[in-house]
Amino acid sequence: MANEEHLAVLRQGVSAWNQWRKENPEIRIDLREADLRGVSLRLADLREADLSGVSLRLADLREADLNGANLRWTDCSDADLSGANLKEAQITQETVIDEKWRLVWEIINQGAANRNLRRADLSQANLTGANLTGANLSGANLKVAHLLEADLIEADLIEADLFSANLEGADLRGANLGRTQALGTNFNGATFTGACLENWNINSETNLDNVVCDYVYLKRDEHGQFQERRPHDPNENFAPGEFTKLFQKALETVDLIFSDGIDWQAFLTSFQNLQVECGSSELAIQAIERKSGGAFVVRVEVPADANKAEIEKFFKRKYGLALKAKEEEYKKLLQAKDKDIAYFHQQNTNLLEIIRLQASKPINITQIQENNMAGDRNIHMGSGNYNEKIEGNYVQGNYYAAGEKPNLAEAAAEIQALLKQLEQTYPINTTSDQMIVAAEAIKHIENDPTWKQRVINAAKEGGLAALEKALDNPVGVLITGAIKGWLEAKAE
Repeated sequence: MANEEHLAVLRQGVSAWNQWRKENPEIRIDLREADLRGVSLRLADLREADLSGVSLRLADLREADLNGANLRWTDCSDADLSGANLKEAQITQETVIDEKWRLVWEIINQGAANRNLRRADLSQANLTGANLTGANLSGANLKVAHLLEADLIEADLIEADLFSANLEGADLRGANLGRTQALGTNFNGATFTGACLENWNINSETNLDNVVCDYVYLKRDEHGQFQERRPHDPNENFAPGEFTKLFQKALETVDLIFSDGIDWQAFLTSFQNLQVECGSSELAIQAIERKSGGAFVVRVEVPADANKAEIEKFFKRKYGLALKAKEEEYKKLLQAKDKDIAYFHQQNTNLLEIIRLQASKPINITQIQENNMAGDRNIHMGSGNYNEKIEGNYVQGNYYAAGEKPNLAEAAAEIQALLKQLEQTYPINTTSDQMIVAAEAIKHIENDPTWKQRVINAAKEGGLAALEKALDNPVGVLITGAIKGWLEAKAE
């Protein structure tokens, strides 16, 4: 039976109880078989207390300290144990406790080895110092969870919800945080070396102060291998504080990754749909980065409160539908086989055709180097200059029409006339407007094979840079980008 003196103090309230315990640390607490149903014991100091046989049904035990407490035969059904310390508490099969809190107790006291915690509900759980090395926490609900100094080395946290969770001092080395929701999460002093942060969702309230990190990865391939190391050089590491500066600077962005090139017309359509869906003009392209093998990363600025995972999913769905629609269009127009569709995809991956995609402000690209294309190219955006040097010929064989000589001035004049006609219908005040006009112009030229060939011949003879200068139109860089793609396709 419970010690009546102990019960009397407890009935005075948690503040009085905690003060009494502080003044009498040597007393062993005996509350056996007491009826504490529905009692508020939030923040109560119940360390090593004997609570065997106690009825705690519907009790408020939030953030209570139950470290080492005897909970055998204790009825904790429907009790709120959010944030409670269950370390070394004695929980047996006879303890009546929600499965969620039994799971928390097992993780704290027995570790997570060989346990699948995928989509587990661990919200508001106190997992301070828990050993979660290699744990599968993908899709887990860890909202407002306490994970201070938790061992999360190589843990799988993909798509986990860490909203307002406390991971101060946590060890996340080699962890997969892809598409993790970390809004308002406290990572103060956490270790991130070797972690993968592919499209994780953080905001201005995410605390990255004092993060310890030598390097991170921004992508995971189909085999589960982390890719896109930062810093790029495998022999270099972040300087102290550099990780925090890098990610705080780009808190409100989503990286859209294209492994097989970009169809820029499909991209434009999908991006405009995304803007409509989000109802915001804040969506803008911050940067475009070309990778080896024809892959691209497009970094998009998003509103501070945006759900980045949903933005990524929406865009990829719309982009896939747009690609499918274009494939059907190509098949119908050209009666194409699969190789013809591949040709169109390849020509549309040209970097010049996408760097001015939908954006509400200028794209900040200072230099892009393309190492996997024939010849040497140096593209400098910001000054508006395009300098190109290509060794060898674009085209093998004679593509001139019978009796026709390529004339760059005439080709430019034809295109200028088309643009002037289109500008009667479409404005060109913004980059978005210019993209639309360019798309229409390219479509007109592609639909006229003879005209298209004249343009190709003129560009081949006179040079793309000269043609762009002759066009003297803000849409010109997009047109010449498409022509460069046609030239390269002809050269193959």
